Amino acid sequence: MIVHMSTPEARPFLRGSQLNWLARYVLLREHLAGSEQSLLEVGSGHVGVSCIVPHTFVGVDVAFESVPVRSMLPFAYDGTRLPFRDGSFHTVISMDTLEHLPASRREAFLAELLRVAATRVIMGSPTSTGTAVAHADDPVVRLVQKLGMPEPQWMHEHDEFGLPRPSDVEAALDVVAGQAWRWRSIPTTNDLINLLAILTDLTPGTLATTSVFLEGYPAEVEAWFRASTFGPCNRKVYLLEAHDARAPLVDLTSVDSLLGALVCPRCTGSLAIHGLSMNCVLCGTAYHTDARQVTRLTLP
Repeated sequence: MIVHMSTPEARPFLRGSQLNWLARYVLLREHLAGSEQSLLEVGSGHVGVSCIVPHTFVGVDVAFESVPVRSMLPFAYDGTRLPFRDGSFHTVISMDTLEHLPASRREAFLAELLRVAATRVIMGSPTSTGTAVAHADDPVVRLVQKLGMPEPQWMHEHDEFGLPRPSDVEAALDVVAGQAWRWRSIPTTNDLINLLAILTDLTPGTLATTSVFLEGYPAEVEAWFRASTFGPCNRKVYLLEAHDARAPLVDLTSVDSLLGALVCPRCTGSLAIHGLSMNCVLCGTAYHTDARQVTRLTLP
C-alpha cells in the first residue's frame, strides 16, 4: 500500500532570516488572522514579525541598530505610555521584550499592550524556567567569547533585570486582563531548538547552509519548528483576546488612520505632518524622521 503524505503549505520567509527569529515567530502565524491591515509590534528590532508575514506593520523600539525592513513603519520610542490611542491596532505583538524591563515596570508594560489593542495581544518572553535556566545563556556567552565577538546587550540585561518567573507574568496578566480580556498560553519551540538556532546563527560560515533550507524548503522548516514544542522551554508565550473586540482605529491602507491614532508622548495631543516631521497641535513639539525612515518619538 502506498501512503501519500500531505505536503506542508510553502510560505516563504523573509530573505536573510535567522533561525532564532523564526523560532520566535513561526508558531504565531495562526494567531495573526485579521491583523493584516492593523498590526503593531512593540520591541520589534529592525526585522520583527516581517520574517514570517509580508504585509505592512508598525514597529516600535527604543532604537534600531540597522535599517528597518521595508514593510515596517518604524517608530523609535523609549517612554512608558505607548504613543497611540486606546484600541488603535487589531493585534499587538511583543516578543522577547518583557525581560528587558525592570520587574517594577513589567505589569504596566503589559497593561499598555492591552490598552492600544482592539482585539488581540500576543506576548512572549524568556522566563526563569526550562532547562538549566540559571546558566541558559552560558553556551552563547562561551561561543561569543571564543570567537572574539562583543557580547550582545541582551545578555547584560538578562543579568541586570533577571528573567521573569512564569508565575509572576501570569499573575500580572490576571491583573491587567481584568474582566475585559481572557488569556492562555500557546505553544512555542523548546529549549533545544532555541539553543541550536542561536548557536547556528552566531557561528561564522553557517549562513550559506541555512539559506539553502530557508529559501528552498520553507514549509519543511516550518514543520520542523512546529514539531519542536515538546519538552522544556524557558520562553513562554501568551495569547490575550478581548471579550468584546472593537474595530481598530488603524487601517494601514490609510496613512490618515495611523496619524489619527498617534499621540504626542509629551502631552497626548494630536500630531500633524509638517514636511519630514510631525508636530503636536497642542504643545508644538516636533518629531523628526531620520535618514533610515525612522520617526523618532523619543522626547529630548
